[in-house]
Amino acid sequence: MSRPTRRDFLTTTTGAIAGLALGAQRAKAFGVDRSSRAVIFGSGRASDLAVAPLPDAAIMRRLASAAIEAAHAAGATYADVRVAERQQLNVDLDMNFDAMLVLHFSYGIRVLVDGQWTFTHGTAPNVDAIARAATNAVATARGEARAVHASDTTSAEMAPAPVATGEWTTPMRIDPFTVSIEEQLALLSAIAGAAGRPLGSISGFYPPWGGNNFHWIRETRVFASSEGALTTQSLYQGRHGVVGMNDRGTGAARVYVPVPLARSGGYETVLIPDLQDRAKAASEEALRLAHLPLGTIDVGRYPVVFDGYTFGALMTSTLSPALELDRALGYEADASGTSFLTPGDVLGEQLFPAALSMTADRSVPTLQAVKWDDEGVTPEPYPLIQNGRVVDFHTSRQTAPALREWYTKRGLPLKSHGCAVSPKADDPVTVRGPHISIVPSTNRASLDDLCKDVSHGLLVRQAPYIATDQQLSSGSVDWADMFVIDRGKPVRRIDIFKTGAEFSTRGLLKSLGALGDETTLRTADAQVFKGQPWVFHPGSATAPAALFKEINVVSTGRVL
Repeated sequence: MSRPTRRDFLTTTTGAIAGLALGAQRAKAFGVDRSSRAVIFGSGRASDLAVAPLPDAAIMRRLASAAIEAAHAAGATYADVRVAERQQLNVDLDMNFDAMLVLHFSYGIRVLVDGQWTFTHGTAPNVDAIARAATNAVATARGEARAVHASDTTSAEMAPAPVATGEWTTPMRIDPFTVSIEEQLALLSAIAGAAGRPLGSISGFYPPWGGNNFHWIRETRVFASSEGALTTQSLYQGRHGVVGMNDRGTGAARVYVPVPLARSGGYETVLIPDLQDRAKAASEEALRLAHLPLGTIDVGRYPVVFDGYTFGALMTSTLSPALELDRALGYEADASGTSFLTPGDVLGEQLFPAALSMTADRSVPTLQAVKWDDEGVTPEPYPLIQNGRVVDFHTSRQTAPALREWYTKRGLPLKSHGCAVSPKADDPVTVRGPHISIVPSTNRASLDDLCKDVSHGLLVRQAPYIATDQQLSSGSVDWADMFVIDRGKPVRRIDIFKTGAEFSTRGLLKSLGALGDETTLRTADAQVFKGQPWVFHPGSATAPAALFKEINVVSTGRVL
């Protein structure tokens, strides 16, 4: 596959991108009455791009206040509302220099009446529509309260929280929505060019990976509640792909550039001075791995080394969502599932080796950074696992009261950790795990050092996806780069379309033998689903490499 040259890039047609700019200008003319969802595609060169302007936050606050006033007048015990406009910009070098702008306006209203919660949502940005939606939500909740059974497990109690007011913007220097598509594609082209310098490098989209793209989100979100909260946040996020790949005729090997490119912030987050050098180094490492012969490993149980990216993806997909308290309490039982961890059985218990400690945090620059969550709570860092003991869960105001006895026992106040999340304003509010961090070993232990402790086993690198069951109690590692370790060294690659790895979550973590040091830390992010229908939200983790005593290697027989 040949990569278009810089000359090709600069002479590509301008019509589609011009259409993108025109579509944005039309959106500007609508003001707050713009379409609830507009998708505009473009491909080619752009000297400038006039994206949709930031929405009028004052109008959004008036809409939020109208919803709360209507809910209160209709008799709600409690009500809150999220009003938001999200702008999503995707710039993709691998797919024919594509650009896509998505505009989405919506709101979601939650009310509590006679002990019964109800949620409603809409996309019509006017006062009458949102007030009518709030009034109807109260009527629905009142009707459901009459029919609710005593076995209903949802709690009407909410943990106390200060009344939040104010405005906040994600700290940044350069708004990515003001940087032209041409400039962004030029940067991507330079990075891809650096990754393509080593002989044998390849480029393009290879399922399920892909690379060389920028993905930006800019959102203005207003929150209001019947307790008097009123906040406005301008949130900026970036999730990007930069990958080095090489092919020696027996399948591609790829290496992600080891920089955290999924984070909150502006365009400056991709203006890393040595990013091109890192892309070249990643491609050179992929070339080294591609030289290893392609082989197999017998079905069976083996010790396994996960690099930091794979261990982070594992924890993002299993242990962290298992500690979301609404899942653990069964609120998600008929939706995305339950949890193999329940508070009464695991809090304070030594479930895992003492080497494992894990914390959670929503501060900048994590991908989930906010000033206030979707219940108006200011998040704070908190421990989840301390020396192998489960000490807390991800909580919201609605779920935290279930841990009252545990917090009292530990002398801690009853409060939410600020994990209430509505991925889009018209999505229901659920508990979502924030960014998690695994504490690395203080002893020197590189990835190679961990491999040296394995006489015959498996090395798993850069798993982009961990599949799990509905309890998160078991799973499989999919689409990862896997290598056979023999006498402490990776000696051959494994065909990932024929071989996979399966595990019991608790069993695998209990078999943790050693952690890598801080040099092995990598940040992984993955889409984590919840609700019914499934609603995706990014989860992320920073983790060191890890050696486990046992994982099951299976034959999958996959075909592309």
